[in-house]
Amino acid sequence: MKDLKELFERVVSWAGDRNLINGSNAKLQFCKLVEENWEMCSAKNNEELLKEIGDYHVVSIIMLAQLGFKVKEYVELSQSMVFTSGQEVLGKIALAITKDRSDDAFIHIVSGMRYANSFLPRESTIYDAVLAAFKKIEHRKGEMRNGIYIKEQDL
Repeated sequence: MKDLKELFERVVSWAGDRNLINGSNAKLQFCKLVEENWEMCSAKNNEELLKEIGDYHVVSIIMLAQLGFKVKEYVELSQSMVFTSGQEVLGKIALAITKDRSDDAFIHIVSGMRYANSFLPRESTIYDAVLAAFKKIEHRKGEMRNGIYIKEQDL
């Protein structure tokens, strides 16, 4: 499974199986994105950083699916290395989803994914990061409560 599109599609399938796409929305998922941004910025070593970058991407992928975008629409764009401010990107995402501007949200979520890529440890790829995060969550169980997915261990 060395194909990034296939990996992104597995994330969407995983989220769909847990009702994260239809049972929640991008506004609720945005809170998780802010949390992942903080965890990414506070990682203590490269292994932790790689997983946190992957988590940021997983949340972004779910948000894009919630907004109705297909993986093929953003998989290649997310790999571009563009340096920008994390706070600026998060602010623009929040504004776009609050005003129900899906096209603007798309642009800013993908920009956030590119921002996360700027933290990739040397010799690592976006594929490595998303795979590390996916391995961490792929067997995770939990339930939806008020549009928020609660991990089984936190119930």
